[in-house]
Amino acid sequence: MSYIVHGCGVGSRNAQFVVHQIVAIVYALRVFYLYHCLEVVHCTRVREPERLSECFLNTNVPSAFTALQNIKRQGVKCDKSQLL
Repeated sequence: MSYIVHGCGVGSRNAQFVVHQIVAIVYALRVFYLYHCLEVVHCTRVREPERLSECFLNTNVPSAFTALQNIKRQGVKCDKSQLL
């Protein structure tokens, strides 16, 4: 969205800005996963963290995490092609 409305200035139009934003979101998802596993999942459910990881943090399974990773990869490719 910031790409369209320039919420972060003209710099928000380059691929590197988008990659940095997505990296922050991906790390937030990973931190929330850790918090959820440590604080919410009961300690008797020992397979639950692995199941959640396979469902939500696995790039081979369609999810929001996978979609973000795919956008990030395209942004990195765009940024590298501009350097050449």
